[in-house]
Amino acid sequence: LQIPQKRFALQQVAVDARIVASKRSATVENLRLSLDHSEPDLGPLSLAGQFSVVDARALKVDELQGQLGAQQFLVAGTIGELSTEGHLDLAILKLHLDPSLLPPLLQPAESLRLKGPIEATGTLRGDYATPLLELVLNGPFGNMTANLEVAPQEERWKGSFSTAGVQLPALSERLPQIGLVGS
Repeated sequence: LQIPQKRFALQQVAVDARIVASKRSATVENLRLSLDHSEPDLGPLSLAGQFSVVDARALKVDELQGQLGAQQFLVAGTIGELSTEGHLDLAILKLHLDPSLLPPLLQPAESLRLKGPIEATGTLRGDYATPLLELVLNGPFGNMTANLEVAPQEERWKGSFSTAGVQLPALSERLPQIGLVGS
C-alpha cells in the first residue's frame, strides 16, 4: 500500500489543560486539544485525557481518548524510556473504526470494503523496535483475535489470527486471492 505524501495545513488549534510540575515529574490534567486542518474528509481531530512524565524518562497515560471525524480511540498505559530503545505497555480500551467513513485515500480496494463499524480492544507492548499488537476485533465479518509483531526497521510484519463466528462466504468474497483452509 502506497499512500501519496500530502501536506496538511492546520487551520485552528485549541488547547486547555492544567499542568502540575515538580522536580522529577509533570502531570497534564484535564487535557482538551482540538485541531482543525485542511483535509475536510478526515474531520476534526480532538484529544482529551490525563498523562504524566516521570523522571523525564517515562510517559504514563492515565487515559487518553481521541477522535478523528467518526473514528475513535481510548488508551491507557506506559511508554517507558523516552528514547529509541524504550518500551511500550499500552492498553487499547476502545477503538471504533467505520471503514466507510475513511477518506478515499485510506479506503481499501472495493473488493475489501466492509459495511459497518469495527470495534476493537487490545494491547500494544514490547520494545520500540519490535512491538507486539494484540487486538480483539468485532465487526460485520464476525469476531477475530489478531496478534501482530512489527519490525519497522526490518520492514517485517509477522502475525496470526483466530476467528469465532466469521461468515466465511462473506469473507472469502472480499478476499478472492486468499485460499481459506480450515475445519
